[in-house]
Amino acid sequence: ESVTIPTFEVGDEVIIDSIPIDEQNSYTYGWNGSMALMMKQSYQNGTIYTVTKVGSSSENNGLYYKLDDKYVFAPYHLKKVIDYDFV
Repeated sequence: ESVTIPTFEVGDEVIIDSIPIDEQNSYTYGWNGSMALMMKQSYQNGTIYTVTKVGSSSENNGLYYKLDDKYVFAPYHLKKVIDYDFV
């Protein structure tokens, strides 16, 4: 089964999906309590973060994303927030 890995640009707003503990323990870019809090606030409370840097890596389809100039997350744990303008 093929999976499409999302891509984002600087300025995109995203939410962080829940990341299972086993993935946190072996996270490609390292893991800490502040990242866990960001994740929890996002998937439980809808907190939105902004992509502030797009970097390249030999892991995860070649891209990683820094959110709010704080921590780096893999693309498959992020979802873009779609902003609809209502008239």
